[in-house]
Amino acid sequence: MEGDLCNDGQRLDAAPERRIAESGRSCEGKKKEWLVFGTGSTTELYLPCFEVEDIDPVAYVDNNNAKYETGYRGKPVIPPSKVSAYPDAAVLLCTDDRRTCREIGAQLTAIGIPYLLVAEYVYACHAAEIMENADALDKVSCAVYADRILAHLENRPLQHMERVAYFSMPEFYGCAYREVFVDIGAYVGDTIEQYLFSRQGGFSRIYAIEPNRVSFEALSARVERLCREWALDRERIQLIQAGIGKENCHGHVVSGSGTNAQLGSRVSEEADSGDALVIHKIDELFRDEHIGFLKADIEGYELDMLQGGIHVIKRDRPKIAVCIYHNCSDMYRIFAYLRQELTEYRFAVRHHAYSFAETVLYAWPAEMGV
Repeated sequence: MEGDLCNDGQRLDAAPERRIAESGRSCEGKKKEWLVFGTGSTTELYLPCFEVEDIDPVAYVDNNNAKYETGYRGKPVIPPSKVSAYPDAAVLLCTDDRRTCREIGAQLTAIGIPYLLVAEYVYACHAAEIMENADALDKVSCAVYADRILAHLENRPLQHMERVAYFSMPEFYGCAYREVFVDIGAYVGDTIEQYLFSRQGGFSRIYAIEPNRVSFEALSARVERLCREWALDRERIQLIQAGIGKENCHGHVVSGSGTNAQLGSRVSEEADSGDALVIHKIDELFRDEHIGFLKADIEGYELDMLQGGIHVIKRDRPKIAVCIYHNCSDMYRIFAYLRQELTEYRFAVRHHAYSFAETVLYAWPAEMGV
């Protein structure tokens, strides 16, 4: 690939260049001010991305007039018609939803406001890291990785998708009677059920970690059923209601939005509302346990989880399936971190949904020999 990752003849690192230029925005010469369009759940997921990329908005833009008086995270919220009051600012549109992107983009264009997707700016600024990640992938994974990024930039459906997450690749299914499976972000136990089928009931122990109280109750009920159906000793599946992070500390559960608030709930050290809970680091929680397979889907805190568990990961050399889709910085940072920290590992990328969600980075030690 030699730094020339292509998808249908397009260079991945060149894709955002035209709109970057049109916005008057340079990755090297930063504008003085940012305006971020959006104050919903996607923006919440992107807050770690803003911190990493040094995006500190002077104000937020939104069509919800109820927010104009209350503000958002200590900053004013303004309607699109007031953007002209910030002549030195660049507008970043924060959404991962294709229809919302089209609608808000058309609204801004109609009133003459240039804008960028957050992803356009981030991917352009980090093209070199993205290309280095791509060079570590096989041909199929390279095509999936390129398609996922370009589809986001071009606001189009993805061309590469596999329905079954975590267990569709040969390296990640089959009996493993001595394997310890750690499911971080276990939700209601759907992944555990898939795991049992993929292993035909053969495993050593499962640790299922879920912070949300309602989801944890559903997880507990599901595990009871699975133990009856598979005739399993209940002690082989350990349930832990907690968060996982970079350090041992305390935090609160922040519920997601939409029709299912449990789906998308996350743990925050900053929040002062929601259910209080303990946040563990993997290095402490599994100090005396050998992990064979680590899966994580924790709403943008996957990198914190890996950093808080890197000593155990290096010690045990588990298979890893980690979500990298929650914000666009994760698409390059998580991959780059594991490439840097883990020696003699192989990597693959697969996408498992029609939306931009469910992009998973797979990593496994070369000595598996698969």
